[in-house]
Amino acid sequence: MLRETYDYKLKPTLKIVNVVTSTKVFPCISIEKLAISLPHVIYEPETFSGLIYRQIFPKSTIIMFASGKITSTGCPSVNSSKKSISSIIFEIEKVMKTSLTQTAISIENIVGVSYISKKIDLKTLSKYSSAISYDKDRFAGAICTINKMKALIFSTGKIILVGAKTENELSLTNKMVLHLLKDTHSV
Repeated sequence: MLRETYDYKLKPTLKIVNVVTSTKVFPCISIEKLAISLPHVIYEPETFSGLIYRQIFPKSTIIMFASGKITSTGCPSVNSSKKSISSIIFEIEKVMKTSLTQTAISIENIVGVSYISKKIDLKTLSKYSSAISYDKDRFAGAICTINKMKALIFSTGKIILVGAKTENELSLTNKMVLHLLKDTHSV
């Protein structure tokens, strides 16, 4: 689990809270057969074409499609997310009594949460850069775009980082947001 502390007066902690990974398997999978054979499954083809599987270990939600696309969400680390995909592929092979070939597991999104122990003046922050938008009537936080990622910054000191593809990218963006907060005197 990623945890970082900095020497800044702000003393934030960064924690990964959700990792989304995906892969594709060949040949295509029989969603109907899996829906009958696997526990903790939601399959309602009239409302959603995918099969939703609540995996217990590692705790995650797996979404599978007949095309062979498999997505894992809800894991607190890249490692556990990749394990959840490997685990479900093993289960699918058991149910279908066949070997599957899979593409490399790709990281789609890493979501992190950072907290600082000071209140943030969102109005001041929003005046600093065109990359920051804040409309208190539409959303409770400021939205900052940095390197194709979004940082949702709340007056309470909570920062949610969305869109990272690596832990390093998440960490770097968090540092950039903290520097931005210091530079704008928003804290």
